[in-house]
Amino acid sequence: MEVPLPPDLVAPRVLTPAGMLVFGGAPKVGKSDFLLSWLTHMAAGVSFLGLEPARPLRVFYLQAE
Repeated sequence: MEVPLPPDLVAPRVLTPAGMLVFGGAPKVGKSDFLLSWLTHMAAGVSFLGLEPARPLRVFYLQAE
């Protein structure tokens, strides 16, 4: 049985409904700056580096060390 893919919240296949995205990397490489810029664009509903939100998104940003 083939299960259909859910629609993208952030295309292409970056984030789907009920999905979770974890973003990590080495210290001091700009992860926080990148994410804050990206999430601002997603909340406004505009493209960011080719990533297209389906609509303006609600954003929850949790930073844990």
